[in-house]
Amino acid sequence: MATEQTDAVSRVYAQALLSLAKQNNDLDGIAQEVSDLGQLLTDNADLGKLVSSPVIADAKRRDMIQRLFEGKTSDTVYKFIQVLSRKGRLAALPGVCTAFAGLVAQERGQIDVEATVAQELDADTAARVARDLGEAMNKTVNLQQTVDASLIGGMRLRIGDRLIDASVATRLKNAANRLAAAGREKARTTLIAD
Repeated sequence: MATEQTDAVSRVYAQALLSLAKQNNDLDGIAQEVSDLGQLLTDNADLGKLVSSPVIADAKRRDMIQRLFEGKTSDTVYKFIQVLSRKGRLAALPGVCTAFAGLVAQERGQIDVEATVAQELDADTAARVARDLGEAMNKTVNLQQTVDASLIGGMRLRIGDRLIDASVATRLKNAANRLAAAGREKARTTLIAD
C-alpha cells in the first residue's frame, strides 16, 4: 500500500477522513481499519475493480458496498465509503488509504526515510541512523533500506521529496568533475597566455 500513488482528490478525501477520525476521538481505530482496507485492496485488485467499476449500476454498487462493509467496519469508515460511492470516487479509494496513512504518520510525528546503502546496515547501525535523523528532524523515523552496491559506501537518504546524497560514488564523481573543470580552466588560461 505504501507505494500506491496519491493524487489531489485522494489527499482531499484522506484529509476529510482524518478530520472525522479526530472528531470522533478514534484516530487509532480508524487508522487501523483504513490500513486493513488498503491492504485488502492491494491484495485483491479484483475487489477494487469490482467496487469502482463504472459498468455497475449505482443501486447495485450501494448494495454491494453494504454487503461488503456494513457491520465489518466502523460506522465512520462505512459512511465514508458510501460518500465516495455517491460522489463517484470509489476508484480513488486505494489512493485515499495511502494518503490517509501518510497523514496519520504526520499527525503522530512520524516520517518515512528511504536509505539506499551499498550494503545493508546491521540493526544497531540502522537504529542509530534512524535515531540521529529523528533527533535532527524532531520526528520518529521509520527507516527503510534498499541496497545498491554501485554506491560503493555511504548512503543516499530520501526524505519526502528531498534527497541527501552522501555516497562514496557521488563524492568520487564530484571530485572527478572538479578535477576535470580545473584541468579545463588551466588549459584555457594556458592557451590565453600563449
